[in-house]
Amino acid sequence: MGQKTFKFRQVKAECWECTSHIQDKHLKVRVNKRNYNLHHIIYEHNYGAVKDTEVVHHLCENPRCLNPIHLVKMSRIDHMRHHSIIRASIKVAQIHPEYGVLKVWDSLTEASQNGYTRSNITLCCASKVELYMDCWWMKVRY
Repeated sequence: MGQKTFKFRQVKAECWECTSHIQDKHLKVRVNKRNYNLHHIIYEHNYGAVKDTEVVHHLCENPRCLNPIHLVKMSRIDHMRHHSIIRASIKVAQIHPEYGVLKVWDSLTEASQNGYTRSNITLCCASKVELYMDCWWMKVRY
C-alpha cells in the first residue's frame, strides 16, 4: 500500500476531523480496490481487530472524527439501538427569520408527520441548505 496523506483540523470536544477523504458522512480510504471507513482502520490500528458482527462507533457522535480515544467497538445490534435512542431524543426547532421560534417538534418524525420533509429538515439542520419552508431548522437536545 502506498503512502496516503491526510489533512486534519481540530474541532470542538477534541475531535480530529479529516478534511481530505470525505465520502457521504463517513471518511473513506481505498485499499486494494476496496473502500473502507477510515475510522475503522484507525480503531484496528490502535486497538486490534473488529469482528464482522461489530462496528466502530464514534463516542463524540461526529462521523468525521478520527481521534482514537473517541472510537469504541460495539455489536451491530447495540449500535442500532443506540442510534434509535439518540434519534428519538432529538427535538427540532423551526425558526422563522423575522418571528423567531415558531415551534419545537418532539422529533423529526413528528415534524415530518405534519407536512415537512424529513430529509429537507435534516439537510437544513446540517447547514447544507439555508432555509426550508422559509424557516431555519435546528436540532435541539434536551
